[in-house]
Amino acid sequence: MYKKYHMIDCHTHFVYDNIKQDAEIDKLIDESFNKNVDYFFYASDRFEIFQNIMNKAEKFTCVKPVLGIYPDFAKKDDSYINKAIEFIEQNSEKISAIGEIGLDYHYEKTPTIVNRQKEVFIKFIQLAIKLNKPIVVHSRDAHQDTYDIIKQYCTSMKVYIHCYSSSVEFAKEFCKLPLDIYFGIGGVLTFNNSKVLKNVVSEIDIKHLVTETDSPYLAPTPYRSHMNKSFYINEVIKEIARIKQTPLEETYEQLYNNALNLFDI
Repeated sequence: MYKKYHMIDCHTHFVYDNIKQDAEIDKLIDESFNKNVDYFFYASDRFEIFQNIMNKAEKFTCVKPVLGIYPDFAKKDDSYINKAIEFIEQNSEKISAIGEIGLDYHYEKTPTIVNRQKEVFIKFIQLAIKLNKPIVVHSRDAHQDTYDIIKQYCTSMKVYIHCYSSSVEFAKEFCKLPLDIYFGIGGVLTFNNSKVLKNVVSEIDIKHLVTETDSPYLAPTPYRSHMNKSFYINEVIKEIARIKQTPLEETYEQLYNNALNLFDI
């Protein structure tokens, strides 16, 4: 149930080089929880941190595991991918979604790598269908292929495109699919040069939007150049309300409820 001016961070990472100690993660969670962030959807990128995420969720009921293999790690061999899938299947009742999975052609566009990314992406979509879980999708410089795969392989499921960075036209095409589609909106929305994303927020029905940090990256204005924290979502929600010209409390409530629906809380 929504509580006034409370928030949900639908996509965050805690295990990165700038966070060395487990106690630091606990402090970050406590700080944001005490500032009205009710849930943290802790997303993995690689198999090696799956257990860490599960441990954190065991310690904090507000932390929800999201497990999957990021495109950069899709090049790993089949045994690695299969271990990840086996772990997810064994812990499926405790996992909120499959992710982040998807495609990233920003650094690597060779046909072999591209085809491997597609293969692994499809494999995890099929896993999500089997387990009846939402998927959390990473897509960078691969929007058409991402759309084509989602259109072909996703059936009657919830699809969350995290850190959405494509055009409003693509967003509208996604919304036409017979799927429950959500777009992750984070700190980039507050940047002065984020005209494309502002247009997406303006044109797309708010029922398709959720808030995220992608912490520790992409802190919103006025925190740019600092490590992102979940309670900074306040700045994102204020900007969404400004763009859509909706009352602030109504905006908080709608975005909060969207997240509850996405993750079946």
